Amino acid sequence: MLSLFEIAFSQRGKAPVISGQRIENLNLDGTLDDWPLEAIHFDEKKELSYGIANDKEHLFLGIRTKKLGKVKLGGVKFVIESIKGKRASESRTILSPVPQKKEDAEKAFEQIKVFGFPEITDSILSIYNEHGIQMAYHLDENTELLTMEFAIPLSLLPDFFADSTLFDFQIILEGFKVSPQMFAALASSTTKTPEGRVVKLDPEELNLYTEDKVVGRYQLSVPEK
Repeated sequence: MLSLFEIAFSQRGKAPVISGQRIENLNLDGTLDDWPLEAIHFDEKKELSYGIANDKEHLFLGIRTKKLGKVKLGGVKFVIESIKGKRASESRTILSPVPQKKEDAEKAFEQIKVFGFPEITDSILSIYNEHGIQMAYHLDENTELLTMEFAIPLSLLPDFFADSTLFDFQIILEGFKVSPQMFAALASSTTKTPEGRVVKLDPEELNLYTEDKVVGRYQLSVPEK
């Protein structure tokens, strides 16, 4: 049986305008087992499977990627933007894992960083927080395939849906941030192989220093009256 990650290869293309996917009784366990196949999209260039859905109380994001190193370095960022404008006050952002010092790396997947939520005064939350923002993940140790699920209470987004059920989104794998000058230096640097050959930095390693971004627009699914 094909995995969601494999099946999603058939849904390739640019980030779409996603019609509302309604999922009731979602079990947030980091597996995507509860997600319908039509809710999962695959960005071939970014090598990222993702889905956005909602029920009557929550907005959900699911992602699946093999870029574990990039996620550990910079986290997965989910940005929600009002279609009414692009000011910072009209966006909400969550990020997890939260990059840590090497000695505290185990804490990274236990925290969520939030931006733009007026109701939340702490910028870094436990995944078990009073505001109901949740994250669960699963890492396949054999394939290093990482799956993450996020849930945001719609009650934290009332101004977004006062006039419209549409919003813009960004899903970003940040990687390790360096200056353009530093990245140029890394891209042109060389190293020696064990055999003594001089080679440039491996493209996969270089990818750790760039962000992968998927953008699109989501239509909130609302129950018929």
